[in-house]
Amino acid sequence: MITTHQLAKRLGETWKNLLQLVIEHGDDSDQEIREARTVTMDFTVGPSDITELAEYGLNETLSEMRKVFFTSEPNRFGHSYRTCWRGPFGKDDLTDVIDLLKEQPSTKRALLVFVDPTGKKVPCVNAIHFLIRHGRLDLSYFARGQDVYLKFCADAICVHDFGAMVAKALGIRIGTITGTISSAHIYRKDFERVESILNPARK
Repeated sequence: MITTHQLAKRLGETWKNLLQLVIEHGDDSDQEIREARTVTMDFTVGPSDITELAEYGLNETLSEMRKVFFTSEPNRFGHSYRTCWRGPFGKDDLTDVIDLLKEQPSTKRALLVFVDPTGKKVPCVNAIHFLIRHGRLDLSYFARGQDVYLKFCADAICVHDFGAMVAKALGIRIGTITGTISSAHIYRKDFERVESILNPARK
């Protein structure tokens, strides 16, 4: 088991640290991936993070993952999480999360879970927890697994998007996002791309 916890950094820096962690310390027991287990990190998301994704050719992934999380539109991943949303009172539109936080700002029950009603798929991101602390909205999420190279940043920005919707309704700002990933992995086919990100001078 490899566990890491760090002071909140911007998403782009966190991503590169996570790539480095998996490459240097990950386990090779799976022939398709290298994997770090139970990784936790704190980060913030800003406009520069989306710009950085574009620099590495991953902005299309973000666009497609936003379709996955927020719409039922066709996308390159072939599935949608939009029908999987379930708030603390079973609603699928964040209204119960927002209403609960308005009525009880210190509540610990403002949790959005992702459950496929057909029972055919287990989403990669399983839950987002919304907490108002010190006048800001902090977010925590749990993912059963994340492809660190391709999807980590896109998923993290989508989690931030959920927070932005809730924070806007509450009239407060977003604070820190904390992510916990049970299986943080990189596919072997992407090792060369990851190496070029971590060591650009070797291109």
